[in-house]
Amino acid sequence: MSYTRLFLICLSVCGAAISARSAEALNESTKPNILVLIADDASMDFGCYGNAGIKTPNIDALAASGLRIERAFLTGSQCSPSRTAMITGQFAHTIGTEKLSSKIGPSTKTIPDYLSEQGYFTGLMLKNHMEGKGDPRFHWYGRGFGFYRTNPAEWDRTVADGFSTFLDLADDRPFFMWLGFIDPHRAYNDHPIEKVNDPKDATVPPFLVDDEATRRDLADYYDEISRLDGHVGEVVAVLKKRKQLENTLIVFVSDNGMPFPRAKGTVYDTGIRTPLIFSWGDRIEAGSVYKKDLVSTIDLAPTLLDAAGIAKPEPMYGESLLPLLLGDANSSREHIFAERHQKRSGEYLLTIRSKTHKLIYTGAMNANQPLITVGEVYTSPSWYALKEKEKAGTLTPAQQRILESSRADIELYDLAADPHELENIADNPENQTIVRDLLGRMQQLRRETNDPYLDK
Repeated sequence: MSYTRLFLICLSVCGAAISARSAEALNESTKPNILVLIADDASMDFGCYGNAGIKTPNIDALAASGLRIERAFLTGSQCSPSRTAMITGQFAHTIGTEKLSSKIGPSTKTIPDYLSEQGYFTGLMLKNHMEGKGDPRFHWYGRGFGFYRTNPAEWDRTVADGFSTFLDLADDRPFFMWLGFIDPHRAYNDHPIEKVNDPKDATVPPFLVDDEATRRDLADYYDEISRLDGHVGEVVAVLKKRKQLENTLIVFVSDNGMPFPRAKGTVYDTGIRTPLIFSWGDRIEAGSVYKKDLVSTIDLAPTLLDAAGIAKPEPMYGESLLPLLLGDANSSREHIFAERHQKRSGEYLLTIRSKTHKLIYTGAMNANQPLITVGEVYTSPSWYALKEKEKAGTLTPAQQRILESSRADIELYDLAADPHELENIADNPENQTIVRDLLGRMQQLRRETNDPYLDK
């Protein structure tokens, strides 16, 4: 069944399932405010997602006030490809933003374009990585990533003030704010930060070295997440003070996985799985958790437009999750797709994932080279710890995977038996039916979404 046909069937089912409660929410005369909060390089390291070694009380409270989605996945594992797909509702390869730092073309419409047409006041704060400074798609543009990296004294005191300035300008118009935090992106400790997370409590995945340096590295990453958590609390407090919280749909998501080896810049789950939280006053049942089916961030744009009463535009893929948010339907997605493209080498990674299995396809690769690791990860203590063990000849098989130079062009993982995706079972004769099915679905999606790399 084609991706498009499957979507239309799902949309029909979801539409039929909208209850009186959903209809009432959609027909209200007051348009909801929309606030999107984006972490920069965070995996599932939040208290509400089960990491007991990190302090994130404000994000945990946001989840407790609304819906936490357990099986949410990004369409890309680096900043700009992932963000551009989220804000356009189209895959990065479709709109030409698949390579890092590629910009959205002027003819491609985004969420703020559609909302502006309906009277919304739109704004972007902190990290952009989709367009240049002063992005004309937004009515208001706050200071960006570079300013705060070079003026760290302004960092902690500006988020709430900037958001308040934006709300003053919005006045009585419904607003859309795209707030891209700059934590927990490396480099760490580039200005003083409170050490609130203990290295001994860090969760060390099996593909990293469990030593003092790696634990300190993880704790520094946790500390930046905790700082981000404090900023989330400040923003929510501003909405509460202005009595705008009840009519604001808040989304919390990350743009890619943690900046550690075998995470950010890969299409393993550590690179593409994301926290995804929705909170919207009493419209979303407090404390609800959805873990039955898969959700993709390609669904974010049609969901937010649907909440504002705007039908899904023709260029967008995915499905509106509004019925799911309102408790009236499940997600009908059986597979998610994600990609990672390298500018210089031409290598690209594609993946299609079901609930039970993941297939990874590597194109334009040099099998004699290890997997290309994101630049800032090469200078991390966690990377150096792996290289030291490599020199000593003491790497475990799990740790060796990121450094191996004899790589397969097809990888298949049984996610139930092997959640860290360490044993490639693509060549096993008994798995050939699964490989053919997933590869066929991937190729069909690529055709339907105009992937320019399809025949390369």
